[in-house]
Amino acid sequence: MRKNLEGKEIYKNYGIVIGIFLIAMMISILIFFGINGKKVRKNTEKELYAYVERQCFHLQSVLDVQYKYMEGLADYAGLQENLKDEENLNLIRSLQKQSYLEAVSIIDENGLSTYNTGEEKDVSDRSYFQQVMKGEQTLSDPLISKLNGEQRVILCVPIYQNGVVKGALGGSYDLAYLGSLVFEDLYDETGFQFLVTQNGDVISLDHSADDIVNPVETMLSTEDNFYSRCERLRFLGKVNVDDLREDFEQQKSGLTEFEENETLYYMNYAPLSINQWMLCYVVPQKAALEKYSFIRRYELILASVLFLLVVALFLVITAMNGRRQKALLYYARIDELTGIFNRRALENKVKSWIASEECAGKQAFLMMDIDHFKEINDVYGHAVGDKVLKEVGKILKEQFRESDLLGRIGGDEFVAFMKNVATEEIALKKARTLRDHISELDLPELKGKKITSSIGLAFWPDHGKSYKDIYVCADKALYETKRNGRNGCTVYRSFLEK
Repeated sequence: MRKNLEGKEIYKNYGIVIGIFLIAMMISILIFFGINGKKVRKNTEKELYAYVERQCFHLQSVLDVQYKYMEGLADYAGLQENLKDEENLNLIRSLQKQSYLEAVSIIDENGLSTYNTGEEKDVSDRSYFQQVMKGEQTLSDPLISKLNGEQRVILCVPIYQNGVVKGALGGSYDLAYLGSLVFEDLYDETGFQFLVTQNGDVISLDHSADDIVNPVETMLSTEDNFYSRCERLRFLGKVNVDDLREDFEQQKSGLTEFEENETLYYMNYAPLSINQWMLCYVVPQKAALEKYSFIRRYELILASVLFLLVVALFLVITAMNGRRQKALLYYARIDELTGIFNRRALENKVKSWIASEECAGKQAFLMMDIDHFKEINDVYGHAVGDKVLKEVGKILKEQFRESDLLGRIGGDEFVAFMKNVATEEIALKKARTLRDHISELDLPELKGKKITSSIGLAFWPDHGKSYKDIYVCADKALYETKRNGRNGCTVYRSFLEK
């Protein structure tokens, strides 16, 4: 009777909670109707900021890779006594063919640039040459190429000989290529992005031909000055062209809105950390807010099915709590790296088994650690060390019975508890087999270095009737193995009797 009353009380409480929740949800929906637009705009602005920051990081990363690649080639070129010998000229011809560089050249310390085509031009007056001869890697602002008269940007790294800058390795990019380095547009090719110098020169432009973007297609071009063009735009709010210029000069991120041909646009910008360039992204507001248009359509549906959702939520929360409890229990017992028991769980399992009626005869307690494991971590890194531990965990699971208890009790220390073994010889044989399998591990990261292990064995109840007793005995046997040169197995009794 009491249980029934308690059950009714619980359901009554749940009913009250659900009722309150329903009322709160209805009020929340009404409030949501009023502030929804503001939240949508705020989320959209966050997306725009995140997108532009990711684009900046991506572009910087791509250019860093290009620098590293060219620096490697420059190091090789510097090994030749004559920077412009046939081998280095073949090198730049190969680089031009295998990369997106339109032209590649080796520049001597006097500024004479020899291109992959064999042509030579004097670039000593170029600022990028003067900068690279100071030992700095450079990416120029757009300039007119002396090779073909087209507008290009130059990527340049110094060439050293005996620690002294003796020349440079340079490559030119078409401006369109810089635009291609940015990844897929956030709003299905409805927006476009461009790079702007501190003076306002547009150095890269990327936009689609979608109808929604056509009004912006003539907004900027590579021949148009950014600040001059912005003076002809109608900005919304307090932001104007002077604010933009100040942000660009101070390398600040920002977001503004403007109107062009009766269409509203977002413009987000962020510093690129290269030559004080800014990356700008322009997208129609309609396209940016499109992903949230479903909210209005489903507001009424949301209200009508609210009750069912609350009931479903109640059931889901109950199920999730059950799964969460199972997950917490699992991770409280299992070593995440190796997939076997952790120290506390292993100890509890062994104690529980020893106290059970199923425990009959000998029980083998095998303790093992990896020889010179600290050296593996120090020399090859902790990631390789973790891989070794993971592989050892796999071997343990493969070599022992499913009923045996396996655990990682320390950094590189493992325990295998073999239940109901008939003889000590069986356990010792298994220990030796385990040792042999570990020594056969061949990890590419170790470059041929073999892994060895030291093992100590103790038996219950011969060497102790508690977990602590057999643990101590196995530990002593383990260290006896280490004293005898490692990579072996020792039974506790065998060395005590010596």
